Amino acid sequence: MGHLNHVTGLQINLNNKWLSKWSVDIKNKFIYSQLIAQDLLIQQFILQFFKKIQLQTIKPIIKRTYNGFHIFLGIYFEDSNAFSYPKQQEFQYLIENFVKTKIFIYYIPITTYFYDAQLLSNYIVKEINNNKKPLMVFKNIIKKKEELLTNSLLIQKISGIKYEIAGRIKGVDRARTQKFLWGSVSLNKISQKISYAKNTVFTKEGTLGIKVWIAFNNL
Repeated sequence: MGHLNHVTGLQINLNNKWLSKWSVDIKNKFIYSQLIAQDLLIQQFILQFFKKIQLQTIKPIIKRTYNGFHIFLGIYFEDSNAFSYPKQQEFQYLIENFVKTKIFIYYIPITTYFYDAQLLSNYIVKEINNNKKPLMVFKNIIKKKEELLTNSLLIQKISGIKYEIAGRIKGVDRARTQKFLWGSVSLNKISQKISYAKNTVFTKEGTLGIKVWIAFNNL
């Protein structure tokens, strides 16, 4: 009897790199498992911290070397002239207190929500909360992509955008799922680089679930 493997596990080795960069003796399984657990807790804390101060971030890259602990953190700004990082000292103190070592943090400004599916899903949540129809939100996304096409190499690499919204949309009697697709998003193609995210919209009519996929070409 055949066994199906999720394509994401195969894609990680080819396209989607691990977010943690470090090495340890394979024989020391206890240290290995402890470092993985610590990385996951750090990622979760960072996302929650910046959500609290209302800044959007993507999952950080963690790099451990012999001379320090390095965190590369991308932060999204709608206005490219408004780069600021509030509570930097508090953030640094909390991270260092957790890992018990000196931390070097590198802030990377991100100016487009097409960089990562999580950022795009946050934009969709914001628009739905502003009473925008799901179809209109998708049309605005594609319009914005076309506006940036000639000036952004990242946008030129996008081969497809897909998003789904499920629930009692606009208070209808039954829950339903609406799907929107531009271009090609091949979820079963191993060589396809895909950014994926889930999100939730809380409306007065009920809770809506959102899934977003962004597919990139290997240019």
